[in-house]
Amino acid sequence: MLDQLIDDKKQSYSIVSLDQLIAQNELDRYLFLFLITKENEQNLSLRTIHDYKQKISRFTSWTKKKVLAEITREDIQIYLHELRKTCKPVSLLGYFTNLRVWFNWLVNNDYLDKSPMAKMQKPKVTVEIVEPLRIKDIEKMLLVCSTNDFMAVRNRLIILMLLDTGLRLSELASIKLDDIDPGRHIIKILGKGAKERVAIGVKAYATLAKYVAARLDRLNRLRRKNIDYLFISDECRRLTPWGIYIAIKTIASRAGVEGRCHPHKFRHTSGTMALLNGASEREVQLMLGHSTPLMIKRYTATIDSMFAAEKHRIFSPVDRLLKKYAQVKL
Repeated sequence: MLDQLIDDKKQSYSIVSLDQLIAQNELDRYLFLFLITKENEQNLSLRTIHDYKQKISRFTSWTKKKVLAEITREDIQIYLHELRKTCKPVSLLGYFTNLRVWFNWLVNNDYLDKSPMAKMQKPKVTVEIVEPLRIKDIEKMLLVCSTNDFMAVRNRLIILMLLDTGLRLSELASIKLDDIDPGRHIIKILGKGAKERVAIGVKAYATLAKYVAARLDRLNRLRRKNIDYLFISDECRRLTPWGIYIAIKTIASRAGVEGRCHPHKFRHTSGTMALLNGASEREVQLMLGHSTPLMIKRYTATIDSMFAAEKHRIFSPVDRLLKKYAQVKL
């Protein structure tokens, strides 16, 4: 059953098809041209292309078939105001940013003389606290994967690599055997913006070596040919991003982890733990491949909040008051 979910063939899809270029709406045609350009020329991930499509197409649908030359700054301001009713500030910023990239592309390619967003200020976003995984939950998940059978070793490696490197789900699933440099404990990753990284620690690398041996044994036992990708299923097929997602959800469920547990939460945890262990904000930004320090600020806000809660146990006004005046009872 799971193999049907994680089969590589089930995951293939195309963001842009040529027949969309004959869409009736003029704005949609320009949108699809933009997406094709981004997909072919800038080597962006499918997830990024899909995000552009989803956010910008929502705007083109809202305009009710206006032509490009009719779009005004006021149209965009009203649209963003409508989004405020259902979107969080950080999501609103995403819509604003994607629209601005699109309009700038239209200007740079001579489809538009001037962007209607040229003088618009981006929405302000307060630094939100992210919720990393709790140490005890990580320990429980690793305990679930503590045996030496193939699936347990593979799942343990998935957890350790996500925590040690902060890789995105798509990046983890794309690792091939040839990407591993055993001499330097480095794995080449073609991430967002064609960034290459990452190094992995001694403990994670030891588990990687153990998994590679178990992987080869599994292939031989089932008499399957080797495949390029590092992570494979129990039936020796490529483990896709969806397959890894399902594996993590299953591990968390078996471990009794409460609340949401998903691959990106491991990324947040990796960044937060790296800062706690002494890494600089710049080092964490480079490790995670963020183009701006905005996300790192959220990690530092999380740490500040954690420290404040811990320190409160020491300077609690009420606790200190009642300690001094023991006869006072609540």
